[in-house]
Amino acid sequence: MGASATYFGVVIALFFALIAGERVLLTRIAPPSHNGPDAIATAWLAYKAAVQSYVSNHPGFSGSVTADALMLDGSDLSLAQGQNDVRITSNGTVITVWSLANGETLISAIDGVIGEVATIGLSTGTGWTTQLAGTMGNLAVTVPAGDVVSQVTYQGTGFEP
Repeated sequence: MGASATYFGVVIALFFALIAGERVLLTRIAPPSHNGPDAIATAWLAYKAAVQSYVSNHPGFSGSVTADALMLDGSDLSLAQGQNDVRITSNGTVITVWSLANGETLISAIDGVIGEVATIGLSTGTGWTTQLAGTMGNLAVTVPAGDVVSQVTYQGTGFEP
């Protein structure tokens, strides 16, 4: 019984070694995507959250929040292809965030990551629509048609995102 148990152990060890080797080979042939739609969606959602957080912490801010001010990882910033515009109006502080990445692909990935939401949609140029709420009205800034966009308005003197 000792020899067959040893033989069985060797066979099991070889089996797991083969599996590990196949995994390494497959990873080299088709490495996991670090710039696929889900990665871009996650990076853009982080960008959007960072812009809104910055404005929340700087209530009088107006303009475009710079990449340096957001303190995000550089690869996430480039992956998100994010743009933003912050305007103080009589209705409050309007924060518009969009991505230059492929809108249809990105919105599908965002839906897969967080589900459909009424605050993220596609630009029509001067307006925007969401899958949940339909036509959302005018954007505070012109955003290229087809880009993923989010626009929120903060009101009051201190903001809660």
